[in-house]
Amino acid sequence: MCETIHSRGLDRLPSGWLGIAPAIRAFLDEKEKLFAAEYETAAGAHIVGGALKAIARAIVDSGNTSLAWSNAQRVVSEERPQAATLPVLEWLVRGDLLIEDISDSDGPFREESTVRPSFERLGDFLIADELLGRIDSAQIEESCRPGGLLYGLIGTTESVQQNSGVISALSILIPEKVAGMEIASLIEDESVSHAVLKITVESFPWRDTSSFTSSSIALMYEALRMEGFSWDAMDAVLSISWQPSPIDAIWIDNMLKQSHLANRDAFWCKFLHDRYEAVGPVRRLIDAAFELPLGQVEADIADRWATMLLWFTAAANRRVKDCSTRAAVALLAARPEVIPKVLSRLLESDDDEIRERTLLSSYGALINAQDREVVRAITSDLQIMFRRNPLKFDNALVRDHIRCITELAHELDALPEECELELTMRPIESTWPLHIPSDEDVKKWNDLPKLSLSCLDDDFYVYSMCCLRSWENGVSKRDMGKWILRRIADDFAYEGSGCENYDKYMLDNFGGGRGKNTWAERVGKKYQWIALYQLASHLHDHVERKRDSLDPELQRTPLILLEARKFDPTLPSRMRMRGVERDVDAWWIGSSADLRVGEDLSDDEWVDYQEDLPSLEDMLAVQQRDDQRWRLLVSSPSWENRDEDAGSSDPYRQVWAHIESYLISKDEVGLAYNALHRRNFFGEWMPQRATWYYGFAGEYPWATPFNTEPEERHRRDGFGDKLSFSCNPSWSDLAVEWEYDASLPGSFYMSMPARNFFALRDLWWNGRDGYRLRLMCGRTVFRDPSVTEVGPNALIADADDLIERLDKLGLCLIWTLLGEKLILGGSHEKPTPRRTFSQIAQLNDSGSVKIGERVFFDDYDKDTGPS
Repeated sequence: MCETIHSRGLDRLPSGWLGIAPAIRAFLDEKEKLFAAEYETAAGAHIVGGALKAIARAIVDSGNTSLAWSNAQRVVSEERPQAATLPVLEWLVRGDLLIEDISDSDGPFREESTVRPSFERLGDFLIADELLGRIDSAQIEESCRPGGLLYGLIGTTESVQQNSGVISALSILIPEKVAGMEIASLIEDESVSHAVLKITVESFPWRDTSSFTSSSIALMYEALRMEGFSWDAMDAVLSISWQPSPIDAIWIDNMLKQSHLANRDAFWCKFLHDRYEAVGPVRRLIDAAFELPLGQVEADIADRWATMLLWFTAAANRRVKDCSTRAAVALLAARPEVIPKVLSRLLESDDDEIRERTLLSSYGALINAQDREVVRAITSDLQIMFRRNPLKFDNALVRDHIRCITELAHELDALPEECELELTMRPIESTWPLHIPSDEDVKKWNDLPKLSLSCLDDDFYVYSMCCLRSWENGVSKRDMGKWILRRIADDFAYEGSGCENYDKYMLDNFGGGRGKNTWAERVGKKYQWIALYQLASHLHDHVERKRDSLDPELQRTPLILLEARKFDPTLPSRMRMRGVERDVDAWWIGSSADLRVGEDLSDDEWVDYQEDLPSLEDMLAVQQRDDQRWRLLVSSPSWENRDEDAGSSDPYRQVWAHIESYLISKDEVGLAYNALHRRNFFGEWMPQRATWYYGFAGEYPWATPFNTEPEERHRRDGFGDKLSFSCNPSWSDLAVEWEYDASLPGSFYMSMPARNFFALRDLWWNGRDGYRLRLMCGRTVFRDPSVTEVGPNALIADADDLIERLDKLGLCLIWTLLGEKLILGGSHEKPTPRRTFSQIAQLNDSGSVKIGERVFFDDYDKDTGPS
């Protein structure tokens, strides 16, 4: 197929090429053109196709798998007399259309060679096509009975096994010839019919989707019920689920919805786990979203593909759940117009995990796509659905996501007039008081795999349920755990569903303690999270949330369950692997420590040596990258001379540097420069940046998670004397943690521009690692390149935009550098030598940088604080 597409000058599959038949026909057409050009014949003579069909026909008649060379030569000459003088067989072998098997006989007179089709499917297709060409459409059913032309292939299970390739081709070609006819349905013997059914279903991915009918659906239902074959059948239907057909993702969606949550998960969760880890269709559908140009995907395909990805989020395996979520976000962001249909379809599921992930994926995609009209339509739809049946949304995360989508509409000036920002915060008339099981009731669930232990004693109870602590004044934590347990065992019908078998398997293979892989969760644990979110929704509606007397005054109504936001849907689908960042010459760090220069010095001499230190001037110099000029604002690089094979106690030298920058009003910049020059920045006495734990990168800084409490609540004031001037860090940090997001390569902190930079309301998340100008396709002007590239965390700014932005805001920028030279490892019998050093710099209005004097300190406390 690839050869055919390339020969036609194409870079993608042409429209209409669905199934193997059109691909093979197109492949042969290209070969006809090549032969015609080489031997100056007419391509319309079909010498190549005629020769191959004649050979296939002769192979069928002989009952063998190959044909003697002389016989092949004869049948070709009979089929195409005009080619009798041309080396057709030799060309077919040279063109990889036939394989020549040379006799390995040791005698003086070797037997002649034999030939057979090169590609198994090509040969099977040619043979099947030849057989069907001999049968009238009305006689196909008769030909499958004893004495019929096809009976020799399908008469017994043994013959089916021997001729599986030809039967597969027949199962593809027969429905194309006679609509609604399936070869498996033509066989009366049950065992033979089942054998042919398996081949037929496994061949579904090779079929033109227009050949699928109600007969095909009946076969698929039967295949899914067959013991030992249901997973293979599901593989087959997933492989075609993305194409519009009677057996596509919409059909799978309806089929899966016919089963109750726990009964379905007993099959679905184990299937998803196995097929993801074995790199089956589940894994391929997920990974394809990270590899294909999604903007070129047709809307009908995107609709079905996203539907399947979101059904994958039902998995207990967090790798499947989280990677499919990230894939869905990428696909929906590329084709946001399909979100309304996908959202409407998946919200009808009885699985709150799917419903929550569908809303979360939609939210992330809408932020990244910034499509105002789609945001407006979805906000209106969600609020109508919520008003119509609020109990359907009785889940804290579901309600929070709807509120966040509404806030997004408001931020984009796309909020419909009839919509309320805090509609989902209104109390729902849910069941109250809670039905708390007795201790005797709890005992009957003790044998369920780790369920009682996790709900009432283990880490889930001790730590995860802490997000409910503000409601413990109304319901005790113990009763909360008992309610969650009963909710799972009884209401979710976990007990006796078959999910216990999967959970035992996961516990046996991956363990159940803190040492297990975090992605390897039980179905029971999945249900614990769902029940917890539902309980939080109940508590929000019926118990007044208790606040600490030291808590600051709220600026907005908080989300119901802020601490449960563990997956950021706005992060890029592919992030670089996290590891040791030392000694990496990242392009955004313009200078580095050269530890080779002073390697002959003693340790005491080395810590006083300054020639090997990075130059602050060079580190702050503008760096050219991808036709853009960047300037470093914040970073913490380090360098060391430790050998890779060094022992843990071997001493080595290290240099680290913390480069930070601060925003200061133009009126006070002179005062600030003089107060900071030659000072020791050890001890964190400068104002500290804000650190956020539950916000998403794409909703910074406008969304409720970043505005519920004053920003000062999320950062520490510097220690020591107060500054005599106003000074704000130029950046904030966002904690991105992998423990509950298995799609991440590791935990990290992302540096974001300070809120001050957003005052002009012209910045928006770029979907990768920074913030761009808000106009569609505007250039990125702030980045943390370490999100997508190897190197230390950093915040860099477009050099030209930075100057212009600071001027509009009436601000100036001052950098501080705190560094240290020290000896690590080695003997601890005596203190090792170390020195700290500090330096400042100021960005002038012209774009030039004023560099202050670098000062060394042998005492951490000397000259700390402003002068």
